[in-house]
Amino acid sequence: MKKTRSGHATGRINMMTGGLAWTPVIEIRNYTDPTGDFHERYRSAIIRERMLAAYGNADTHVNWTGANIGANTNQMRVAALDQLEDWLDAIEAAGGPGDRARTVAARPAGLTDGCFDAQMSFISETLDYDDPGTACNQLYPYHSQPRAEAGMPLLADGLKCTLAPANRADYPGVTDAQWARLASTFPSGVCDWSERPQGVTPLEGTWLDFGTTEAVDGAAPVVAGTARVGEVVTAQVQAAEGATVAYQWIADGAPIAGAVEASFAPTADLVGAELTVRATVSADDRVAVTLVSDPTGKVKKAPGKP
Repeated sequence: MKKTRSGHATGRINMMTGGLAWTPVIEIRNYTDPTGDFHERYRSAIIRERMLAAYGNADTHVNWTGANIGANTNQMRVAALDQLEDWLDAIEAAGGPGDRARTVAARPAGLTDGCFDAQMSFISETLDYDDPGTACNQLYPYHSQPRAEAGMPLLADGLKCTLAPANRADYPGVTDAQWARLASTFPSGVCDWSERPQGVTPLEGTWLDFGTTEAVDGAAPVVAGTARVGEVVTAQVQAAEGATVAYQWIADGAPIAGAVEASFAPTADLVGAELTVRATVSADDRVAVTLVSDPTGKVKKAPGKP
C-alpha cells in the first residue's frame, strides 16, 4: 500500500496532472497491437481518460495513430514536431508556459485528433474508445487487457483494487465446483470496481527533490601489514574530512563475525584464506559508498608453527 501511495504522490503513476496541466502534448502512436507490443493503442485511450478526469477536457492533448511502417512513423513524427513548434511559439508569444488556458488558446488551428492510413492520408477524428465503428477504430481497432475485461474502468489508475467479498449472484451460471474454486483462489475478496483503487493519492508536486545524489569522496581501502596468525593487519582508507567509516573483514568471500574494526588479527582457523576488507564511507548530505580492498596473500601460520 505504501508503494502504491508513493507511486501516485511522486508521479510514477502519471495522471496527467502537475506540469502536464499546461504542457502541450501531441501523442503519436504507430499501431503495433497485432505484434503483441505492450504499447498498444488502448494506452492512448487511458491517457485521454485521465486528461478528462483531471480537467473535464483534453484540449492540451492531441492523439495521432498510424500504420506500423517505419517511413510512415517518421513522417508522422516530423509533422507532429512542426505542429508542436508552432504551438510552443504561440504559447511563448502569449506570455510563456505555466497556464492551461493559455496553452489551449495557443493550440494551432486545425490541429485535431486523428489517424493516418497506410498511404499517409489523414483522417480527422476525435479519439473515441467506445465506438468501434469510427474510421480510425476500423483501421486500428482497440484491444483490451484482462483487468479491463474484469471491469476495471478506463482510467486504469490502480495498482491494487479495493476488495469486496465475492457475491455468487455476480457470477451467473457457475457450478458449485467453480464457485468453490473462485472462493479459494480469492479468499480476501475480489475487485470492487465501483470503489477507487487502494492507495490513490494526489500528486505531491513537480520537480520533487528525492535527496542528495552526490556520493561521498573515498578510495578503496588498502591493507597494511602481513596476513599472518598473531599479527595485525590494518585497513587504510582515504575519505573526506568528517566522514565516518564502517569496516567488515572478509575471508574468501565470507564476512568474519565480529571483525568490524579498522585492524584485525587473523586467527589460526583462517590459515590459507585470503582476506579483504569492506569499508562503507558515510558523510552528511552525501550518498554513502562501499569500497572493497584488493585481497591479501593467503593467511600464513604463526612463526615457528608447523
